[in-house]
Amino acid sequence: MRLIARGKKRRARNQQARQESGQTLHEVLIASSILAITISGFTSGIIRSNQITHQASLRKAAESVMANDLESTVKRRFYTFRCRQGPCQAATAENDKSLMYYDREDSDDKQVFISLCKARDLASELLSENKDDVTTGEQTINSSSLANQDITITRTISLDDSNNNQAIIEYEAEKDSEVIATIKTTLVPNAVHWCS
Repeated sequence: MRLIARGKKRRARNQQARQESGQTLHEVLIASSILAITISGFTSGIIRSNQITHQASLRKAAESVMANDLESTVKRRFYTFRCRQGPCQAATAENDKSLMYYDREDSDDKQVFISLCKARDLASELLSENKDDVTTGEQTINSSSLANQDITITRTISLDDSNNNQAIIEYEAEKDSEVIATIKTTLVPNAVHWCS
């Protein structure tokens, strides 16, 4: 009898040990749910990070195009406006000459320059003629580097209400009707420094 009782006890212990050594279905389901939530959160974080990086690269590309247009087109026009001699001319032979924004030989040109200075209308005169697409109003800036990105850049030039020697230049880059970058600055024609 003892032997039978011992055998039953051993079998019961072995069966209990086998049941406790594995995981139950509930434990497996909970562990897999936690793993799925963790992987889902990690994946959405990576996707969001990639979106932010892409938006930043689009913004940088638009800012680069706007800065290039401001430097190479608008500021160049403001620098060369009414230039009669000196480094503001395209010819390298002019580099050694001093800047001159009116013709010394032409007294009428000098008087026009002086009257524009007194009236504070130099920027107004500069923007009245549409040279190099630098005039008041809106202008769309085209760039081959943004052709496939569906980004629209608009440059707006207006005169300062209190001083017609100053022009306000604003750039706005849009993608899918959302503004992604802006630049705003005030420029004065270089000739203003010769007014005094």
